[in-house]
Order: sequence, then C-alpha cells, then structure tokens
Amino acid sequence: MRQVWITKFGPPEVLTVRQAPDPEPKPGEVRIRVEASGVNFADIVGRVGLYPDLPPVPVVPGYEVSGRIDAAGTGVDSSWIGRDVLALTRFGGYADVVCVPVNQVFARPPGMSALEAAAIPVNYFTAWQLVVVMGALKRGETVLVTPRTTKAVLDSALIENIRNTALMHFLSHEHRKDRAQRGDLLRRTRH
Repeated sequence: MRQVWITKFGPPEVLTVRQAPDPEPKPGEVRIRVEASGVNFADIVGRVGLYPDLPPVPVVPGYEVSGRIDAAGTGVDSSWIGRDVLALTRFGGYADVVCVPVNQVFARPPGMSALEAAAIPVNYFTAWQLVVVMGALKRGETVLVTPRTTKAVLDSALIENIRNTALMHFLSHEHRKDRAQRGDLLRRTRH
C-alpha cells in the first residue's frame, strides 16, 4: 500500500509517499480499501507542527476516509465485507488501505460519492457541532455563509435540511458571473 507521511514540519512539499505492506485487521477491526481521504484542519496544522495531538513525526496523517471493506478481523460480522463505508481513523487515513475499529465505521449512503463521504466524519460533524450545538441554531433562524467558506456552504445546506432553517450565502465571484443573469447574487431558502 501507499501512505503519505509527514517526515518533518513545513509546507506541503514535506509530505512523502512511502510503500508499506497491507495491514491485517486485528480483532474488532475492518480493513478498508481507501477511495478518498478527507483533508482537514488537524492535518494541515499538524503538518506545520502546530497541532498538539499529532503523534511524533514521522507520522501518517488523516482522520477520515471512505472506501470499501475487504477484510474483517475476528469478532466482526462478515457482512461488512464488500460494503462501501466512511470511517473515522484518527491518523493513518492518508493511505491506500487502513484498518479501523468497526465501531468507527459507518455504511456509506447510496448515491453518496466517496469524496463526499470522506468529508463527513470530521469536516461535516465539526461544522454541525459548531453551528447546531455551540451556535445553538434554532428552527426558523438564518445562517449566513460567505464565499470563503465553500465547504461550509455544503455543510450548512445539510444542517439546513436537518433543522429547517434558512440558509443565506453570497456567491463567490466565479459563480456571480454565471448566476447574475438569473438574478440570484444572494440566495435565501426557507422550508
């Protein structure tokens, strides 16, 4: 398998790809053939040496992945094998293959791409936690998302569906050109 390693702190160029044998799942784990890995704040801040929970370098970053299970350790229901999943890895996710405790693995919903699924365990749930729990978003309230937070626009749209709130976002410059003809530089949606 291939893994992406942080070998020293610095810009993206410090990341190196190394080959390693495929891991075997331990009891209670599944092995995932990774299709996509999420890139999040912890990975980037860790790469520059500012993330306090990063294990000592060299280390394989990556908190979240999606892919297909191809093996299960003892004590894991074999029906997991062959399923498309998303998983929380807590490091090690920048790899072709990962082994993860089965309680950190979730079935990928039909129609959801591997790229979308790889952003759910950390990126989406962080946005949800900040907006819904810490921000105390209530039914009928409005959320404003600026163009600099494109990922948050997608997350907020998911939160909006859950909480029946209004979503307001200003479109980025690139999108303004396309949508200006239709008159929706500012979109406001209510359920």
